[in-house]
Amino acid sequence: MSMEKMPISHCINCSAEVKATYCSECGQKADVNRIKWKVLLSELNQRLLGLDNKFARTVKDLTIRPGRVVKSFIKGNRVKYINPVGYLFILSTVYVLAISMFNVDMVAFTKDVGSMWRSETSQAVEAEGFQKMLMGNMKILSFGLIPFFSLGAYVVFRKKGYNLLETSVLIFYTHAHPLVLSFLTLLVYVVFGVSVNSYVFFVTILYFAFACTSFYEGNKAANFAKGLLSYLLGFLFFGFVIVAFAVLLAVIDKELFMAMFPRKH
Repeated sequence: MSMEKMPISHCINCSAEVKATYCSECGQKADVNRIKWKVLLSELNQRLLGLDNKFARTVKDLTIRPGRVVKSFIKGNRVKYINPVGYLFILSTVYVLAISMFNVDMVAFTKDVGSMWRSETSQAVEAEGFQKMLMGNMKILSFGLIPFFSLGAYVVFRKKGYNLLETSVLIFYTHAHPLVLSFLTLLVYVVFGVSVNSYVFFVTILYFAFACTSFYEGNKAANFAKGLLSYLLGFLFFGFVIVAFAVLLAVIDKELFMAMFPRKH
């Protein structure tokens, strides 16, 4: 039995002629339903929770086989998984929104990190400043560190045949995925008042090294060790840039330098 042809219509988004279920120009669905709870929940599940099952699949596969996800994306499969930049953006956005929604005291939640920024004389002021800095610049910090760790991994694994941009795919995925754990530790803190956030940093390093064992060919133990080394190298690159920036700032604007890097008496 031959299939009944769909009536010709025009896309409500781009006005192109539509002869199928979706517009061939922009992807807009031809048959649009009225806004009802059933339709709204269905689209919510598809776009936010399901993302055509890409989000759930990306989370699962990055947990158990991160190397396969990275290789799949590098080889050209752009449909199976969420792209690495989008994955980092989605998780960092959800994490920041959760912090705001639960009104989490970030100084208490990140007490081990926060203690490095507090002094005995200005604890309350600097704690508040640290909280605002972390809340307001988390996305910038997440994306800003990517080039340094990409360069570190590229230098250490340069003989494996991947260029710098391909290496950055690994870095984006492996820096984004631990945010799932960060979100879970945030929920633990909200529900039970117990902060285990300090362990996320070490898990992130170990997870990256684990991803290197399945992404790069060769001896897994050697790749794991090189992964740890490349992570350290990324921090060194970042530290070098910070020191260079501080020196340049001290030369150009000494007052601003003293305000950003106050001396402790």
